[in-house]
Amino acid sequence: MSWTDVHFPDITFCPAFEVAHALWAAGKERFDISGYTGGVWFSEPETFTVDYYSNSYGSGSLFIEYFSTALRNLVDSQCFVNQLSISETYPYVSRWTWDDLIAEVEDRDTSGDGFIDYPHKLSPLYVVKWAQQRKLMLDLLKIVAAPYVGGVGSVTGSTLSTVSAAIADAESKITFSQQTNPYITAKNTLTKSGSKVNARLQQTTNLYPDPSFYFGIESLPAKFYINTLTPVNSYYVTVFNAHGTGVTEGFNALTCPMTWAKPLQMDGIPASIPAASTMYGFESQKINSDDFTICAVDFSSVFDFYENEDTSV
Repeated sequence: MSWTDVHFPDITFCPAFEVAHALWAAGKERFDISGYTGGVWFSEPETFTVDYYSNSYGSGSLFIEYFSTALRNLVDSQCFVNQLSISETYPYVSRWTWDDLIAEVEDRDTSGDGFIDYPHKLSPLYVVKWAQQRKLMLDLLKIVAAPYVGGVGSVTGSTLSTVSAAIADAESKITFSQQTNPYITAKNTLTKSGSKVNARLQQTTNLYPDPSFYFGIESLPAKFYINTLTPVNSYYVTVFNAHGTGVTEGFNALTCPMTWAKPLQMDGIPASIPAASTMYGFESQKINSDDFTICAVDFSSVFDFYENEDTSV
């Protein structure tokens, strides 16, 4: 079953049960892949039957209230990435909020009616428009901020007479362990000790969506959003270096998986360092008020109820 089977957007003469079932099924699809655990209503009943609908919701007004509450709770769980918010200028990526979805509905409204909250208090045609607006909201909920895993390594090498020797020593000693949602970084911090130098390596490699989150997630389109702007640091001089990863200084949308070599090696080794302590590399900075990194997985291909509405017509 799909939106087309229910004749969206022209649902004026479609049985109320069929429209309600389509909206509930679409909501359940989003709930099932979101990682949200509070949406009990979308997980029950297993069979959304005509008798269940008529006995539980009567004319449909109760369904509207239940559905509105369940959908808002799902959105407020902050599981879904707002694909329309992505900006390389700031850099910035946000997650969908209820207010963001309302704004998107209102921006696309050509009737002048705006966002419709509880249409059972209004005319029957508003019920149709309410359902059409919820379909749009559901279609926009398709990219999940999923957990990810990666190899994390850190080591301080011996103090040696040259920069290249110090880096090679540290690279020979670094080991990696797999962690969930690691901080993404590639840093060589070189510190002078008299005429000698040592290297401290901090690296994250081989990043991909956590396969335990959803069966088959590795086959879905996914991107890592990170901000590698070099911060001003009072403890050491900072010099951007991609360490062979291909990332650039600033906003990056990187295709998963990121199979970076271990250990990461600098793009050019300096003959000397300009300060007592100098960091060559990058480290994730915030891309919104909460996230340093977002692993954004597009689940639209697994939905039965989906139409690409990322841009208004």
